[in-house]
Amino acid sequence: MADKIDGRTRQARSKRTKRVPFGTMRLKLDLDAATAAKLKAENKVPYWVLDKDNGANVQAALDGGYEFVESTGGMEVGGEEVKEDRRIKVASGDRFLYLMAIPKEYYDEDQAEKEATNRMVDDSIRAGRPKGVNSLDISADKGGVSVGDVKYNP
Repeated sequence: MADKIDGRTRQARSKRTKRVPFGTMRLKLDLDAATAAKLKAENKVPYWVLDKDNGANVQAALDGGYEFVESTGGMEVGGEEVKEDRRIKVASGDRFLYLMAIPKEYYDEDQAEKEATNRMVDDSIRAGRPKGVNSLDISADKGGVSVGDVKYNP
């Protein structure tokens, strides 16, 4: 006789999808396994983009090579697919966070450019006399750090 738990057999319970306990610590914007696998197979990196400034932020992402990630689950009514906004998004107050993705090679290029800027600022700070600072005290009242177009004002 099978071991029963809440009217179900242990075997039936083990076949269900993994249960995520409600109220436990977890990432709120974590991707489901199918979407994460799809993006990985396409060699793309996901990123949540907040629709702010009347869409300027989303447009900047599109201009930078990001694309909307669309839901693969279809909805049918009367045997016909319902055409609707299939972009994956979540409400954030009166705005939306859109799931977007970029090819990994573009992502790596962007990260390398950011790292070069960070390295330039770090090197200037370590040198002891970054442009715009007359002493080792790097504080707001001393003008902070300014290297080229990059400014650091703690």
